[in-house]
Amino acid sequence: MKRTEPSRTTESTRGQAHVLEGVVAALLILTSVIFALQVTAVTPLTASTANQHLQTQGAGTVSGLLVAAEDRGTLRDTVLYWNESASRFHKSGAEEQYTDSIPTEFGSTLESTVSPKGLIYNVNVLSVNTAGQVVEHQMLHQGQPSDQAVSITRSVTVYDDDRLRDVNESQIDQTVSNSTGYFASEVSEGPLYNVVRIEVVVWRV
Repeated sequence: MKRTEPSRTTESTRGQAHVLEGVVAALLILTSVIFALQVTAVTPLTASTANQHLQTQGAGTVSGLLVAAEDRGTLRDTVLYWNESASRFHKSGAEEQYTDSIPTEFGSTLESTVSPKGLIYNVNVLSVNTAGQVVEHQMLHQGQPSDQAVSITRSVTVYDDDRLRDVNESQIDQTVSNSTGYFASEVSEGPLYNVVRIEVVVWRV
């Protein structure tokens, strides 16, 4: 009986199939290696992503806190918490700033809200001087912000007849327009004294 030889077409088809299988196998191996490397690389980034998420949550909390403090007047009390005789905020240190927390109702609320989240924060007060330049006064300084720090601000309009606060946050007779050492300058001839911006910078170490 005469044996039928396999056709060249069949051999060619089988050869192409083997080549294709080899390519697919190589791609599977390559994909597996890449996937394994990606899984390994995700590990150190996970903490960073979690930290950023936590800071973003903290920023949202601080934003709401600033709005509430403005409505209650405690943000204004803090801006006016000025010791005229010492030319600094009441109970602030030798460098005219706080290093732990601000001893006002707003400061206490901020501390009890932010610190339990594992976040560190600074508080700056910014105003415009008579030359139109922005002047920053560091009210609370807890450290150097990280690259992922988030900044939240809220403005307080200060008027000529706004009274300074004593150490207990009670109004005194002296107004900001009669103050000689207040941190913000008077920039208007009308009833407006200045617009002070409170900046809270939060981050996680």
